[in-house]
Amino acid sequence: MTQGSKTGDGVRRRVAPRGPAMPPDSPIEEETFSDIPVVFTSRTIDLVEDFLPEHFFRELVGAYLSGADEIVVLLRGGNRAAARSVVVTFVGRIGGYPACEERRDRLVLWNLGDPSPSELPALAEHLGELTLELLAHAGDARFSGLSEGEWEALDDPVDRAMWEVHRSVERSIRIGKLGGGSRLDALGWLEAARSLERIADHAVLIGVNGARWRATRPSDTQLALVSDLHHRALEYVSSVLDLVSRNSTSLANASIDLGGALRETSRTLVDRLIPVRDPVEGHSPAAIVPLSWMLHSLERTVAYGQDLAEVLIDHSGTSVHRPIPQVGLVGPVSLP
Repeated sequence: MTQGSKTGDGVRRRVAPRGPAMPPDSPIEEETFSDIPVVFTSRTIDLVEDFLPEHFFRELVGAYLSGADEIVVLLRGGNRAAARSVVVTFVGRIGGYPACEERRDRLVLWNLGDPSPSELPALAEHLGELTLELLAHAGDARFSGLSEGEWEALDDPVDRAMWEVHRSVERSIRIGKLGGGSRLDALGWLEAARSLERIADHAVLIGVNGARWRATRPSDTQLALVSDLHHRALEYVSSVLDLVSRNSTSLANASIDLGGALRETSRTLVDRLIPVRDPVEGHSPAAIVPLSWMLHSLERTVAYGQDLAEVLIDHSGTSVHRPIPQVGLVGPVSLP
């Protein structure tokens, strides 16, 4: 799940040091790449004494998403052990080989990864693969024994992949490289990644509530109907991702229409399976809540698949930028 906090006390920019893991406060030299200065961005988090660990974690993620090369955590007499614990969790979640140094009044993290704008398509495709895998597991009865915490752990790699896409887009904006590689521009990849992350979040809900619903022993007919809807939702998201990979803008509108029909099917299924007044045979009250959540999440999964197709329409292709013609108007213009 996105931890998109943008808190902290601002961003200071300086020219990047040589070397991928040069400690902060080292001598700095100016370098250029293709006539574009490479800047070193530092994000500072002023940690209050009575901080909440979950708030601090969100601020760390927000600094990471901003594309910062260095994160400085100012310690104001708070619980240093608790701060270190949150940093360890954060480092584990982002992966890679970040470096951390503890000083008298601060913690400094650097070497956080420097994805190239050209890597955006590959990063987004990896995110798509992880999302499809999680969505497939969510409808598989063999995963019914997983706890809610275990489902959340399965979602962690999706979050990490989403954060990598977001960070890459921010760094693309920093150097003025908004093309994002082939197929989509950088903002298009970010929108696609957000839709995929939402699909993964709903996959977790489908998995958790699916296990609870199956525990109420629904009928074979009910199981078959919900399983079929899950299968169709999975196929739909997979087909949209295939359109994105092939840049099939011409088919995107048809895909959006197909998604609309599938969402209508899910609503019809709600009317059939969830009683409004009279109880349905084989439907215990304990089954209504998890089944409702499942059907809602399946409908939202398709809706976010439609958003993916919209991204293909909105952000694919090559834009041509020309100066605005300077047309002078003298006096009021009268239309016939």
